[in-house]
Amino acid sequence: MSVINEGTELQVGSSTQKKSFILMCFFLAAIGNTLSSLITSKFIGAGFAFLIMVMLEIGIGTCAYAVFYRKQNQISGPHLKKSLPFFLLVFLMQTLPIIFTHKHTPSLHFSLSDTPGIIYFIIISPFCEEIFYRGCLFDSLCHFCNTLGAGQGMIVPLLATSLIFSVMHIQFSSIIEYSSVFILSILLICVRVLTKGLVLPIMLHSFFNMLFIAAVYTII
Repeated sequence: MSVINEGTELQVGSSTQKKSFILMCFFLAAIGNTLSSLITSKFIGAGFAFLIMVMLEIGIGTCAYAVFYRKQNQISGPHLKKSLPFFLLVFLMQTLPIIFTHKHTPSLHFSLSDTPGIIYFIIISPFCEEIFYRGCLFDSLCHFCNTLGAGQGMIVPLLATSLIFSVMHIQFSSIIEYSSVFILSILLICVRVLTKGLVLPIMLHSFFNMLFIAAVYTII
């Protein structure tokens, strides 16, 4: 009996390590795709480089979702109740600074004619970033640390994921913007853990971005 148990444990451990490795490969592929656009833009132009990056990003994200996250729990009443406080926190994050300072000076700017950019910012970016960061990266770090489902043991993967997520937003220029994205990532991971899926984190991320664009239009 002990030999069978040991064999089963080794098989499960090997399967977990394999899954962690594949998840990390998906994440690194996404990061490589994002960074490569900085180089390719010098040869084929920023617009075409961005288009290629987005297409590859959607492809990588869709593959990762189909393989690992398609069968996870989706939206339900209890999950919605658990996530509502986080939607409120995100709303306060985006509105309170404007209410008290009467100004908003983001590094990103949109115009009403920038429909492709707005679609990317509200739909594509939340979908892909949640799969890559709160999905592939966070899950792989949890597996590598052998802490998946271990409560306080998730703190290191949570902080590491949020730090990497904020640093990758190289378009930002102020510590306030980086801190805001860092906090957002923590909230998204909390929703990810509580709801055991990526659908509600995607919705929360999209909600955050919609508020950002609305704030830009309101101030400008």
